[in-house]
Amino acid sequence: MKTGLELFKRFGRTFAVVVLVVAGSTVLVRFAPGYLSDAREMDARYGGVARAELAVEADRSNSFGKCSEQSLADGRRATWASRANTRFLFLS
Repeated sequence: MKTGLELFKRFGRTFAVVVLVVAGSTVLVRFAPGYLSDAREMDARYGGVARAELAVEADRSNSFGKCSEQSLADGRRATWASRANTRFLFLS
């Protein structure tokens, strides 16, 4: 019973910390100008060009299909390389 109560207290503390972090981040995003913004976007002269460049970069890198395809290819390559290295070590 005592360990159950201690576990419940730890869970409660952890939950409270997570809630406070979420609330603090929400306040910062809402009221802090430039929070989660690239410094290049904040420049009055070159902000439009920087936003366009960042949009192109985001489109290129955030495609779910491309990311998952690249991850699978990397995984296959790593698996093959580890097998090849293992064979090489045993043959030496």
